[in-house]
Amino acid sequence: MGETPPEEYPHEWVDRYGPRAHAPQAYPPQAYAQPAPEAKRHYQATLAIRCFVGIIGGGAAVLWALVVFVVLSSAFDTNPATDPHGYGIVFGVLIAVPLSLFWALVLPFAAPRHRWGRAFAISLLTLVALNALVFWALSVSGAG
Repeated sequence: MGETPPEEYPHEWVDRYGPRAHAPQAYPPQAYAQPAPEAKRHYQATLAIRCFVGIIGGGAAVLWALVVFVVLSSAFDTNPATDPHGYGIVFGVLIAVPLSLFWALVLPFAAPRHRWGRAFAISLLTLVALNALVFWALSVSGAG
């Protein structure tokens, strides 16, 4: 039978592995470290861009709502002297459709990157529904 090597004792571990200045920890100190400055800067830049895109897209949506208000108020107005030639309707529709497409394509970029697909789906469905509602209201008014 072969002989088994003698069992090592803790005082022999120091000779083999060297002295330890501190006790072993469950989690290394790197787990609690702050993110790298580059990652923090990247996050701040991404957040600033998302805020800027949200402001631009929200402003376009507000402008679109004002144009739609002008179009529908011109279409449903009972006083023919307010818009006798219907320029509010004509130019309003010409401005409202591209503007709605702009906010529908810009606003999803204000969402977090992993939600862009859902944001685009919601945005484009909203675009179709709201434009259909506006054109239905124009046809009901007799102006469309």
